[in-house]
Amino acid sequence: MIDLINIRSIDINLADESAWIQAGATLSELYYKISETNKVHGFPSGLCPSVGIGSQISGGGFGTLFRKHGLAADHLVDAYGHLQDERLGDKSKKRKASVVEAREGIQ
Repeated sequence: MIDLINIRSIDINLADESAWIQAGATLSELYYKISETNKVHGFPSGLCPSVGIGSQISGGGFGTLFRKHGLAADHLVDAYGHLQDERLGDKSKKRKASVVEAREGIQ
């Protein structure tokens, strides 16, 4: 088990409508940061405020908006992760990597 509680920064960029969210950030922190930044944007995800975004996205990201806006995982554009040998792995759509591969394990 890995404790992600201290890995929780959220950076929102309204210019390109994107956000970098670290895996330990909770849904309540994400929703608060979005509402603090802009009153128009949102994120289709779950209702339980204490769930970490890493768990939410890797599990698909079901929530009340998924029928209209898709799952949280559908909005994943890029993922970084630390590999076993301490290198930083990057799976980006820009490099034609599959988002499913990024969610299930960076190789």
